[in-house]
Amino acid sequence: MSDLESLREAMTKHGATKHPRWARLADWASARLEKSEPRDALDGSAKQAAAVRWLSVEGEADPLDVPRLFAAFHGGVRSPVAAARVKRLALRKDPRVVSGLLALLEAPPFRAGTALPFFRACLDALVASKDVRARVGLESLASRYKSIVDSSIGEVIAGHCARAAAKLAAVTEPELSADDERRLGELERNFEVERRSSEATTREASRAKQSDDDLLSAIYANPDDDGPRLVFADTLSERGDVRGEFITLQVRRAAGQGTLEALAREQELHSDSKRRAAWSLPLSSAGDCTFRRGFPSGVMLTARNTKAVVGVPAWATVRSLALPNGVSGKTLRALVDHPEMARLVRVTNLTADNRGLLGEAVRRWREVAMDFRYDEAVPEGLADQFPDVTALTLRTAGPVTATALSRFTKVEALNLALPWAFKDLDWLLTLPKLTHLRLTGVPLQSLAPGLLARLRLKTLGAHLPEAADRLEGVSVDVLDLGNSRGDTVARACSAVERVRKLSLSSSYPAPLVKAALPVWTAKQGLELVRLNRHQSLERHGAGWVLHSEFATLQLDRGKHGGEDVGLVGLAAVPGIEKVVLEPLHPTPLSRASPPPTDEELGVLTAAWGARLEQVNVNPRLLALSLEVDPLA
Repeated sequence: MSDLESLREAMTKHGATKHPRWARLADWASARLEKSEPRDALDGSAKQAAAVRWLSVEGEADPLDVPRLFAAFHGGVRSPVAAARVKRLALRKDPRVVSGLLALLEAPPFRAGTALPFFRACLDALVASKDVRARVGLESLASRYKSIVDSSIGEVIAGHCARAAAKLAAVTEPELSADDERRLGELERNFEVERRSSEATTREASRAKQSDDDLLSAIYANPDDDGPRLVFADTLSERGDVRGEFITLQVRRAAGQGTLEALAREQELHSDSKRRAAWSLPLSSAGDCTFRRGFPSGVMLTARNTKAVVGVPAWATVRSLALPNGVSGKTLRALVDHPEMARLVRVTNLTADNRGLLGEAVRRWREVAMDFRYDEAVPEGLADQFPDVTALTLRTAGPVTATALSRFTKVEALNLALPWAFKDLDWLLTLPKLTHLRLTGVPLQSLAPGLLARLRLKTLGAHLPEAADRLEGVSVDVLDLGNSRGDTVARACSAVERVRKLSLSSSYPAPLVKAALPVWTAKQGLELVRLNRHQSLERHGAGWVLHSEFATLQLDRGKHGGEDVGLVGLAAVPGIEKVVLEPLHPTPLSRASPPPTDEELGVLTAAWGARLEQVNVNPRLLALSLEVDPLA
């Protein structure tokens, strides 16, 4: 029996039975025919002639043309045309249509939101097929589509896939008649190579999945133990899966065994967003994930697909969750109250809406970030609802009383963004464990003199520090003054008794440094001044070394009010011995941005001369990758 006759019989039988074995036989016969009788590829471009040719070939209804009709979706055709083509192919009684549509979704020719009609056409056709392969395929795609289209569109399509699969929930694999079973056996013997290859692939995939599932279960049962993670990493590496290497690198770095060379490799592996999405499935199907020790540690959920990840075992490694906006109270409560979330430590985006949906149940989270509306009072019993809080971020423009906050007696880190009129902060003295404090929107003059000095702080953030006398006697490791003027910073630093690191967020560093550097130099014990996210001054004997990442150059925008406020201006400040240009990494796991241009280097060399040094590796990057801001 010829391959074409086998294909035709498989198409006819599948149309009558919908059994996947007939579909599999059709795929085998089609692949053989495509290899033995190749046909010219169709132009898949957006040209009118290409569209006319595709319609002409499709109209001939030759079964041997199906592979090239599907292949032509990947040549640049516009998405509305592709959607129309899907609808035409869906009219065929050909099992390869389901195979082709699933393959299109697996490797889509479009990734923009404007192509949603194309995706809907594919899904509608799969639902209309009433084919068990469509249900199984859509269920698989729904759980991992973010790894295929690594954007919010991927989340949208994942949701559509899940809903399409639900419409096929009642579709199961039909039983074969005795005659069909006998006939299939006869035909499959003609495709022994294909059958063995398919079965071997299925067995290997099944074994790998079972092995992975067992190892993941061990990780989820003991998320604080690095041992199961490293065993899983070794298993993946033996299969040639670079995820194993990524897990190993992250585990070693978190244990203090990292190197700059290893971090560079970790950045390379981390740079592929599709890869990251695949490694953090199924959680990445409903939001953005950050990694620690090789697995998702933080998740920022969106409303899309939140329901699909409620209670999944992968939550075991997650410590930080940003709640989604716009989900139902039932879904939100099911999410946070599920036993899989028992290890959750940090929860943010506790807005008025989300807190209302969650109700007044007691939550045992240790770190929370809450927002209150201007017309919403902070409840007096808030501490009773969150009795275990050790790190609290509270943002409100509405009424708040000392009673409501003074009962958070376990708080160690407190980040307050309060109304400017809130003046009673003496209750801070009742928090015995408070060591990290950040005040945003609270002028220092509203504090009682000596209050801050009486607190036993390691970190202090004061973003309205004009009343420098309120800082007298303060002794801290880190002082964060935000985006303050140079004279204000100088007075504040003069007032504090001791500070080891100063943190600022200055957009115009040169005039600030010019005003404050003499005070910094005189301040014994001050080791580091972070001018902004990408620039810092490090004490070097009696002078200072400026570290500047590449992205801060922007020399064409370096002037303000006629004065150069950027790197060129800093060159004229006495006391800075040299500047070290370092690669920019937006985050420690981001790969470096391009270095400065020859023109930029020329301008800097003219300003700094021999004091200019450029390095190819940021020497502080490894330390930064391990830093944790207690007030983040």
